[in-house]
Amino acid sequence: MTTDTPSTQCSEGGKSFQGNYLQHVATDKITAAEEANLKLLRDRIDDIPLNWFFAHERNLVRWLRAREGNVEQAEAMLRKNMEWRKEEGLDTILKRCVPDFMLREFPFQITGFDKDGDIVAVIPYGQWDFRSLVEKGQKMEFVNYINYIIEFAYKFLQSRSSLETIYNKVILILDLQGFSISQVLSKPTIQMLLEMLQSLEDNHPECLKRAFLINAAKVFELLWAIAKPLMTTRTLSKVDILGYNANIWKLKMLTMIAAENLPTQYGGGNTTCPKIGYYIEKIANIDPTRDFKLRLHENRTYNEDDMDIITVPAWNKFETQREVPGKGYILRWAFTTEDYDIGFSMMNEDGEKIVKVQKADSHKHRQLGTYVCPAAGEYTFCFDNTYCRFWAKTLRFIIQVCDPDDDLENSRPIQDESESEDSLHSQGED
Repeated sequence: MTTDTPSTQCSEGGKSFQGNYLQHVATDKITAAEEANLKLLRDRIDDIPLNWFFAHERNLVRWLRAREGNVEQAEAMLRKNMEWRKEEGLDTILKRCVPDFMLREFPFQITGFDKDGDIVAVIPYGQWDFRSLVEKGQKMEFVNYINYIIEFAYKFLQSRSSLETIYNKVILILDLQGFSISQVLSKPTIQMLLEMLQSLEDNHPECLKRAFLINAAKVFELLWAIAKPLMTTRTLSKVDILGYNANIWKLKMLTMIAAENLPTQYGGGNTTCPKIGYYIEKIANIDPTRDFKLRLHENRTYNEDDMDIITVPAWNKFETQREVPGKGYILRWAFTTEDYDIGFSMMNEDGEKIVKVQKADSHKHRQLGTYVCPAAGEYTFCFDNTYCRFWAKTLRFIIQVCDPDDDLENSRPIQDESESEDSLHSQGED
């Protein structure tokens, strides 16, 4: 860790980037007793070279809370963490390459922010085959991958923070759809998972704001029973284990997360949430803060009068194309429906589906999307009602091709809606 301080640009960037979250709400205010203990802790760790972000009271208090306010134990915990960071080489981990198979087999998304401005991340835990990984001897690659993601998150949080406003927490959505006990049912696999869980408790205390474990089958209770003893009471109080009733967990998540920051497949209105590999592969030439601002559509609104209106009959789909003149141009879209949901996808001219949403709750939340095009060509947008036998859908939509050189807050569409080619297809048509 370096000892640099936040620049004026960083502070101002954080304010403009926060958008709807200019007033960060501290949901866990520092008490008078904690203030006194923080002073004692600072005196005891004066020799540790923490940078401005990790030395901030909002971060130091995490160590105190993890040890129930015991200053001596908090100091010991922090010093042990510094030794661990040195052993793992975490100060330079972001310079390492991440194996392609990790990005492919263990996907992960940072999708936006909660209503306080803290990070929201999605882990499709049910797809992660831990046992296969351990049996292939790839345990250390996986541990390094997780450490990489966490360091990336810290860097991102620091880039958004200022001396006045610190962001240091995350809401996790763990999707257990498809989870099988066979994915973890071996002694070495369970041992690895328990070691990693213990490491999270020891080295990243009080970073978890809330965890929603959704689509949790009965069999998951076996793994949970093994994991619970390693977690503190404070951590356990933040975990919400939910079953397959999407109506329940969608409502719970939307109480903390605005729809535009929640992926469409989880009941929100964000149709484009890139996987972590998008940032890792381009970390040398992409600014995650700028990219998030672009993708989360802050400072961008659409009036109903700007949108086209069409009726998509039952058993039909509506397609419309947009021609993109070159690499780096930005596709932006928004759509709503009346009364009912609708399927949505976007594909390139090779037929590769870039975005696919089985059903979007577009009758509840406006659906937004942004895509930075890697190449010129024709992109097709499909609004799918072929799964509905009885109800036509009234669709309002707008799709724009924007110049990549324009300011993100004022992207200028270069193509008028009238230039597109639209078509309706009945079920079974190509």
